[in-house]
Order: sequence, then C-alpha cells, then structure tokens
Amino acid sequence: MAGACTVCTTGQTVCPNACSTLSNDGNNCGACGHSCLGGVCSNGTCLPVTLAKIPATSRAAGLAVNSTTVFTTVPGNGLSSWSLYGVAKTAVNASPSPILTAAAGNNTTGFLGANDTVLFAETGYNSPGGNSSTMISCSPTSCASTQQNWYTASGSVSACDPSVQECFVELGAEASGTFQYAKEGTVSQTSPQSFSPVLTMASGVGPAATDGYLYMAGPYGVNPNPSYAVLQRVSEDGTSQVTTLADLGLAAQYALTGPLVVTGTRVYVVGADINANTTGLISVSLPNGVGNSAPPFLAGTTISSNNWLAAWGDDEQIFFASSANQWVACPASGCTGAPTVLADASSALPYLVGDMQAIYWINTITDATTGYATGFSVMKVAR
Repeated sequence: MAGACTVCTTGQTVCPNACSTLSNDGNNCGACGHSCLGGVCSNGTCLPVTLAKIPATSRAAGLAVNSTTVFTTVPGNGLSSWSLYGVAKTAVNASPSPILTAAAGNNTTGFLGANDTVLFAETGYNSPGGNSSTMISCSPTSCASTQQNWYTASGSVSACDPSVQECFVELGAEASGTFQYAKEGTVSQTSPQSFSPVLTMASGVGPAATDGYLYMAGPYGVNPNPSYAVLQRVSEDGTSQVTTLADLGLAAQYALTGPLVVTGTRVYVVGADINANTTGLISVSLPNGVGNSAPPFLAGTTISSNNWLAAWGDDEQIFFASSANQWVACPASGCTGAPTVLADASSALPYLVGDMQAIYWINTITDATTGYATGFSVMKVAR
C-alpha cells in the first residue's frame, strides 16, 4: 500500500498508511484510528472542543443532535424572548446567530428533539398565564420559514418521537400521570387528543418516546394505595397494555429520578436508595426488562448522594457525570474497574447527548470578577 510504514521510529506505532505517535496524534489518539474530531490529543487522550460560545444572561435549556448539528435554546427573561440555536458538529469557537427567535414574552423552554427531517422544541410563557407550553416543529435546516405550532397545554412535561412525528404530554395526577398525544397532520396538531381508553403511567421521569414506544418512570399508584417506584413503557398508539420493566419497591425508600435513556436494546434510568443514601444507574434489557423485580445498580455508576447531573448512552457505552464532576464512560454492561474519564463536568448544565463519534454538553461561562453567568459554551469530546 502506497505510503504505508512498516518500520517506525522509537515511540511510534504502525497505523494504516502512517507511523503515529499515539500520545499526541489527533487522528490516532491512544489507538490507531481514534480521531479527536478536531480536538487536541494529549497523553493519548482527546481533549474537549468548544463548538460555540453564546452570550446570554439565562442559562441554556435543552439539548439535541442530528447527523450534522447540535441544538440548544436560550430562555428569555422579562425583556427578551426565547431563542433556538443550531451549531455544526464540526464548528470550533463559533459565534452562532439564532435559527429561530420567539415572539416577545415567549420566554421559557424545555424539551428538544431532532433528526435530519424535523426539529421539535417546547416553549411557553412563565407569566402571565402560568406554565402553559406550546410544542413547535420546523425543518432543522430552515427553521424560521418552516415553523409550525402543534399544541398548547398546561402539562409541563412533553416528549416527541421525531421518527414518526408524534408528541406526548403528561397530565399529572397524584402518583401517576395520564397522557395525551398529538400527531402531525391531524386535528391534534393544535389540540392534544386523549387516549381511549385513558393511558395512565408512572409519573416523574420522562416521558421518552422512541421506536414506537413511550417510556415513563417514577411513582405509580393513587392514594391511599402505596406508591411504587417503577419503570414502564407502552406502545405510542396506546393500544398495548402498559408494561412494567422494573419495580424498585415502595417509593418511601426507593426513587427513580432521571434521566431516562433509551437505546436500541435497553433502558437506563437513575435509581436512588433513599435509606442507604445511594444513587446510581439501573439498566434493563428490552423488550421485557425484569418485570416486577428490582434490578441492581449498574457497576461503576453509583454515587453516595442524590446529586445526579446527566447521562446518555447507546448499546455500547453509557456516559454520565461522576461524583468527581467528570464526564465518564462505562461499557453498557457496567464498569469492571474505574470508569474512563473523558472531560471536566464542573461547569456543565444537566444535559448530555451523543452519537457514534462523540458526546455533547453545555458549560456555563462565568465572569471571574462578579461570579455571574455571562453565557454558555457548546462542547464535545470524542468518545
């Protein structure tokens, strides 16, 4: 093969088409073929890349990715409105402009979801009128000219499945929640529809909607009956029975506190043993989980207090913030030793997403003199 090295100098490794110093080669960092995706390789480890810096007095909310772009929002305040940003995954220290700015007074935001076809965002007013929210959608590449309003509802927890362009809103009810749905191209685009029969699930963590199923975790039960900390799923059309994937036990001792991460073959959620002051990830395999049993904490993910920041995973690895405020990684089956440290998370907000190449998060930018937040940075690090 032209250009290939067969003999390398001391300290180098034979990689395809090149001799590489794995300790500082951004294209072969720590191992042949491990790219830092534009980041610096130091001592065989990829360092984080700042994709963009965005000035703001409100902290960013929501995070989503598609194949090319990272999306986040800046909530408004009494004077400014809500803005939506899209940052290219290949950007470095960019200063992006909003891809969508809401009408004046529209200043709160929540759920974000995206693929290459559609981008969903939840937005609304914190005054006047309480906490009602509107779900909007648009094309990721031309959001301002393609924006559609879906529905406005008093329920503050929503989720959308971009693959089928369907959204869900929870209407809280004590220790359980009922759900409504909205599907693009139907009457429900402006008014959520009730499932028939009524769809009632656990309440608190989620919902998450993907691959035809709606997931929810948290207490389940209505007083005076005991409440249990359960993880559940149901088909997105509501026709299948609600299935319990895990049951940790009485909510007086156990809790499911989020986030809720669904991959192709498993579901992760943060569990807490309140009596033991222990928090960690639990993992159950799809489609059946462990039923009414209680799964153990995933090895290497426990934290001795309920101070969980964020997590994201796929069928290969799970990523989360450790008790040492570091982004770390474990195999999907759990760590047999210490988790692999990827980046500092001490300034991170509670959002984490990823793809096959990297994980992405948001850091707060703070003025060193005043201590006030002046903006935020969109970050990535190669996995």
